[in-house]
Amino acid sequence: MHYPMLSLVLLIGLDSVDLYHLEPRMGLLPNLRRLLSAGVVRRLDSPGNVMSACVWPTFFTASHPGEHGQYFPI
Repeated sequence: MHYPMLSLVLLIGLDSVDLYHLEPRMGLLPNLRRLLSAGVVRRLDSPGNVMSACVWPTFFTASHPGEHGQYFPI
């Protein structure tokens, strides 16, 4: 039986860390710097009026907070 080649994805989510604040400190984080320079880096925008506890389920399930039931307004 022949299986197609699979692509591997590593997702690193740093809760409440903005790249704007992280980039100047990359000299202190050589392993993270190496991972970020070898891959694709994107900022994840989220609404400012919710806690991160509802953002991650939304990201992982690709569904609205009303659908997955995790909604915590601030």
